[in-house]
Amino acid sequence: MSRRTAASVVTALGGALVLATALSAAAPPASAAGPAVCPGSVFVWDGAAGDPAGQVGDGVSWDDPFNWDTDCVPGQRFDTPYDDDVTIPAGATVRLRAGRSADLLHLHNAGAVVVQPGGWLVLHGTSQSADLTLQGGLGGEGVLTVTRKLAWVSTARGAATQTTRRCELPEVDCSSPVPAQPGRTVVAPGATVSVSGRGVNLSDGRVLENHGKVTISNAGYVAADRGTALLNLRDAGGTGQLVLQNDGGVYQGLLTPGLPLALVVNTGRILKSGGTGTSIIDADYRATDPGSAFTGTVVVRTGTISIVGSTAGSGAVTATVKQGAGLATGSCTGSVSGGSSAGCTTPVATADNPQATDVELTRPGSTSTSVTIEEMTGEANPGGLGVPVRIETPAAVATAAEPLVFVLRVDGTLLGGQDPAVAAATRPVQRKPDGGTYATLPACASSPLGGATIACVDRAASGADGDDAVLVVRSLGNSRYRIG
Repeated sequence: MSRRTAASVVTALGGALVLATALSAAAPPASAAGPAVCPGSVFVWDGAAGDPAGQVGDGVSWDDPFNWDTDCVPGQRFDTPYDDDVTIPAGATVRLRAGRSADLLHLHNAGAVVVQPGGWLVLHGTSQSADLTLQGGLGGEGVLTVTRKLAWVSTARGAATQTTRRCELPEVDCSSPVPAQPGRTVVAPGATVSVSGRGVNLSDGRVLENHGKVTISNAGYVAADRGTALLNLRDAGGTGQLVLQNDGGVYQGLLTPGLPLALVVNTGRILKSGGTGTSIIDADYRATDPGSAFTGTVVVRTGTISIVGSTAGSGAVTATVKQGAGLATGSCTGSVSGGSSAGCTTPVATADNPQATDVELTRPGSTSTSVTIEEMTGEANPGGLGVPVRIETPAAVATAAEPLVFVLRVDGTLLGGQDPAVAAATRPVQRKPDGGTYATLPACASSPLGGATIACVDRAASGADGDDAVLVVRSLGNSRYRIG
């Protein structure tokens, strides 16, 4: 996959993300012509109310001075001090159009603000917004609290981006480290975020902190650059929910050298309720958070969720999975920064995540069960590929005709030069029941499930997938598994 440079952003065109050097009609730098800097710093939107003849605002445009009580456009000071304080009353709808930007200290929005493609809203202090439609850019090191709803929607004219610095401007150097105080968007309890059009960008260390409900639907997904964070939190005020109504997910965006994988903390609830394919959370996933008494939950009602797992701790991934659905730990094939999310439709093992497991509950029905996948990093696997994997499905209903299916993947970097197809055809898979020892599984063709055969390797279904060796195990119960 190609990658964005620090001076580029992902933009949307024809339903797919493509590489471009800036958001469509990017807002001008400080040197460009635009509305004059106002002498005052406090502004209240009044639309066309009370304007004398010849000085009547259009009632909708941010950059029409007669829509403001001071008859001057706020947010046109593009350098410190950023001290403009803006209030938009309930009932008002304000549009920040393409090619315009507003740098503010505070925004108090009780109405609706629409940041159109190519427009920028940059916040440097604490702000609140009832309704915000983000089709362009949201930036700044400030904290924005969404109190009602945020529509985060990319269009054919550009990708909707939440960031800290405006890296698309030539005078902004984003090759330096992410700011110590990155921008933050807080979704209040009861508030909602919808990602419904195309992919959207989370960039330059920005944090999305959810105490309400974030819904990803239609062709939507989040491209999260390295160093960013999505916090889906439960606390006394409520439970954050990340709802996947499609096969989208949270994918790797800009792969900035030296920065960690994007962080997803889930002490709330992640629910996959739509799509029959796979939603991938390709991030450093944590189901706990220091200082929180809560552990996050994952629920899969349809399709599969693939969660890469944590780079710290045990890395166990647990979900409540409906019969007929699945849980996996594979990654995307790479970054989506090159313009396409096609590599995020099927989870794979990669050099960064060289071992992956997919558990499928093949028996149809309404029953749900807890499924845990854990790579046993502290357990040796002498001469084998990767580390043993613990798979727990305590209440799963499986029969010889409708077994549990485990797909064990290893990346080519672990094969020591062996052809992945040869590895899939010849490598033994061993099972260790609770309290027992490892024993090599028979082939399903010679020892089908039933009787003394609790698990077997389906060599006919195993094989190579790119440079991955894929081994398929059919089983009637829980165990640890390892590839010899």
